Amino acid sequence: MLLAVVFALAAALANAVNLMTQHKASISAPTRVKGWRLALYLPRQPLWLLGVAAAIGSFVFQALALHNGPMSVVQPVLVTELVFVLVLRRVWIRQDVAAAAWGSVLVVCQLGLEAALIDVGLPDSVRVAHFNDISGQNAWHDVALVIVIGRTEPSPRTVERTARALFGADVQEIEADARGAVRYPQTTRGIRVRDGRGIAVEGPYHPDPRVEAVRWAICEAGLVQAIGRGRGVNRTAGNPLQVDILTNVVVPIEVDEVTTWDRIQPGAAQVMRAAGAVPLGYADMAAAYPDLFPSADAARMTLTREAKNPEQTPI
Repeated sequence: MLLAVVFALAAALANAVNLMTQHKASISAPTRVKGWRLALYLPRQPLWLLGVAAAIGSFVFQALALHNGPMSVVQPVLVTELVFVLVLRRVWIRQDVAAAAWGSVLVVCQLGLEAALIDVGLPDSVRVAHFNDISGQNAWHDVALVIVIGRTEPSPRTVERTARALFGADVQEIEADARGAVRYPQTTRGIRVRDGRGIAVEGPYHPDPRVEAVRWAICEAGLVQAIGRGRGVNRTAGNPLQVDILTNVVVPIEVDEVTTWDRIQPGAAQVMRAAGAVPLGYADMAAAYPDLFPSADAARMTLTREAKNPEQTPI
């Protein structure tokens, strides 16, 4: 059993070296080297090849660990890869590690997702709350990371009824379409990026200003409330707050980065690593992960395609 733990730790360290060396090689490439040129450039770089060797070593160590102990012992130890990655980023590559990587996390989402996340089981450092149950609370003032998932947005008819009651007057209604559905019209808004850019995003609005004020107070203002639970206005350089907003709603804050859902999806290799074991053969991969690979050929084609697209960056 001790050998299983030792080999699992070795696999975690080797995989961390693989991730960091290939990441360093990718970001160190000349700016003109992109796309297919980057795929040709990287295999000729010693640092990239070191990462490949580390990946092979990780596979071998995982196989030895599973040979000497059960999955229930090996898989939890493999999670230490994250710790090794953070240490290597700071000590070897000299990249600053955000406080969120070490501290506690608040996730704000819909009630149904909150229940699902709690049911799955999360680390003690991750706290979950839902919209409409967080306003004014100060219980999360010390978290290092706030993750906001989705948003609250009642139907047009619900918001119209609320506006009538609030303003004591009739309001304009959105007309139903040919199928009888009532949907918000779309308008273009801009996400303000710290470097001065603006990212155009399509989003809903109500043509009646009073109804739109109510809709905004429920949707966008609700997101601002969620973000504010981390008390970012009270933070200093010594205890910064990181905020990740997983929605396409524009809120009145300046952001550091805008990405897309497809861009941050992990590849099949990352999914297998997160599951705790990466089989050495394509047939074994298909047998262990049928949801990822319907066949051995599918596993080979998927991993080959991912290797040719090193710019894909999992979140």
